[in-house]
Amino acid sequence: MPGRSRARNPRTAARGIARLADAGLREINFSTGDQHAKFVPVENVIRGARAAVDAGLPVSVMIEVVADASVCRRAITENPVFAELFDAKSAE
Repeated sequence: MPGRSRARNPRTAARGIARLADAGLREINFSTGDQHAKFVPVENVIRGARAAVDAGLPVSVMIEVVADASVCRRAITENPVFAELFDAKSAE
């Protein structure tokens, strides 16, 4: 779902997730990692995941596990887009 154009910002991510949910999607999995990030920016994955959470969908984010990866759990949780999107929700 969150390709380069589909989750460039929170609004486009929400619209894309809404279309998928309207079509019957009941859960979603996202994948990321060094190889994935060559094609889909990590920020798009985070925005897509956030839009899915906001839509009430169960969400999983899979991260490639390879030695010396730059995209790892820590890189995701410390990502400023992640912090902005998820810390604000946690405060509610």
